[in-house]
Amino acid sequence: ALVDALLGRADMPPGLTGGARGLAAYRGNLQALSAQALAVPFGRLHEALGADEFAALAWSFWRAHPPERGDLAQWGGALEAFLVERAGED
Repeated sequence: ALVDALLGRADMPPGLTGGARGLAAYRGNLQALSAQALAVPFGRLHEALGADEFAALAWSFWRAHPPERGDLAQWGGALEAFLVERAGED
């Protein structure tokens, strides 16, 4: 429930201490981390999109394909397929 709330897929779990403010702090950390983790292996995409657009893309990707391991260098392999999948959405 907490992970779903952090990813914006569910409401805050009942009884969570710190409430919305604490959840927002954790979510902000995850958003920044998602962009940082992808900026190195996808540097050209980062340059092409700019920091704000790339950060939005990274957060969207994180929510759709969250890391399965603690080593974020192993995360991001599905980004190309994610972009192809989203290409027809606009």
